[in-house]
Amino acid sequence: MNEDPLPSTPGDFRLEASNLGPLAEAAVDLRPLTVFVGPSNTGKSYLATLLYALHRSFSERFPASPVGRDLFTRLIWGGTDLDEATSRDLRDWLSRAEAEEGAAPFPSSLESAVRRSIEQPLGLAQGLADKVRWCFGVDSLERLVRHGQRAATRVSLRIPRPSSSGNLDYRFNSHSDDISLSGRIGGQPSVFGDCTPDSLESVLKEMQNPLLSLGMVSEPGADRDLDRLLRLLTVRVRQSLLHPFQRSAYYLPADRTGVMHSHRVVVSSLIRSAGSAGLRPTDDLPLLPGVLADFLDQLLTLGRPQALFPAAAVRPSETIQPLAERFEQAVLRGAVRTDSTAANYPEFLYRPAGWRRDLPLTQASSMVSELAPIVLYLRHLVRLGDVLIIEEPEAHLHPAMQVEVTRRLAELVEAGVRIVITTHSEWVLEELANLIRLSQVDDRREPALHPDRVGVWRFHPPEEKDGASVTEIEMGDAGLFEAGYEQVAMEVHNRWADLAGLANNGG
Repeated sequence: MNEDPLPSTPGDFRLEASNLGPLAEAAVDLRPLTVFVGPSNTGKSYLATLLYALHRSFSERFPASPVGRDLFTRLIWGGTDLDEATSRDLRDWLSRAEAEEGAAPFPSSLESAVRRSIEQPLGLAQGLADKVRWCFGVDSLERLVRHGQRAATRVSLRIPRPSSSGNLDYRFNSHSDDISLSGRIGGQPSVFGDCTPDSLESVLKEMQNPLLSLGMVSEPGADRDLDRLLRLLTVRVRQSLLHPFQRSAYYLPADRTGVMHSHRVVVSSLIRSAGSAGLRPTDDLPLLPGVLADFLDQLLTLGRPQALFPAAAVRPSETIQPLAERFEQAVLRGAVRTDSTAANYPEFLYRPAGWRRDLPLTQASSMVSELAPIVLYLRHLVRLGDVLIIEEPEAHLHPAMQVEVTRRLAELVEAGVRIVITTHSEWVLEELANLIRLSQVDDRREPALHPDRVGVWRFHPPEEKDGASVTEIEMGDAGLFEAGYEQVAMEVHNRWADLAGLANNGG
């Protein structure tokens, strides 16, 4: 991977990786719609899973209780040691802030302490290593290193700062089963400039919480209390700098039909295995990748969060609900819903348009089973601004339906949902090109995509001993994304012509 500073990116952020699975080098700019295209075994799912792992690592929210928040900041995010000068400045700042009933100017020592904590986080590297292992379903990070390579997997992340021309850069390498992490905050001097006033005001409210008087933390003004204040400020700044990762992310893995048809068997098997094997995995019990574990877990609660988990319930988005219904009508030609069995286990049902009764999803077509999770996630989980990662949305679909799904995904992107897809479909790419060209038409009644909101990245197979690589595909002069499909079509046509000539000549 290039050690020079990463170039500026027009997307939400730039992600680079080297020696990751089959990938030798990859660099992508994540945009509202990001498309990974290319042959199998070139690393598309590896990079999509890494992206999901980063979201799971960087978007951790505070637990509900103030005590839980304090433990969370200590154990997960880490902090920095308070020297005498910083302690004194913190006391002075807190006194001025309380007297002025607002956030007073920050002293330089506090700026330095927060910057050090973000650029050299004490607890983030181990948490990141755990999340990466979990999402990929491996027991060691060494299993992710490209085969035959001694060099570690390396990842770089560049996120534009909200309020300056600078960036937050993180670089991390995997060594054996650990990750070394370093960061750099570039741009304007103040690290607090990216925080909203409300965000900083909330820190002061945390310090005035009534639970402080119950002895759960030491009295205001003590070093432990100041340490807590510094950690809270650090987390607020870090959340602002990592703004693209504060969105919720959802991963819909490939072969959703198989999962939707067999989730009961999978869950039952896991429960039996957990009972016999305890908490530690055995050699004959493979690890379940976290992307699939999350998918199964979310399937179990779809449609039932209000009843079972009222505190964690996701209120359906009034903007997304009509889009989910249009997806059903245009693609599924019917409606999907969830119900519960007598044992309170979720059951997925499909009613074709014009029917008076439901069908179990296992009796519906593979197209319905493959796309039903997208509708259910939109109806029950996804909100505007969230990230939805979908592997092969075209699976089991007729070309006409692949085109229709592409239009519905574009509609979601324009509404505010961020989408990442992996695909092998030339129909998906051709319709994306049409939707981009449609954005140049003044009088239109269909969803369109501005070219700056779309990024298409081609994954190239390894050449000889080199690993797979990634390049961005620009729309060509013909108004299409050239992903190599035309070469396959030409080869098939030439073979047809050769065979036709042999047949006409009598063999």
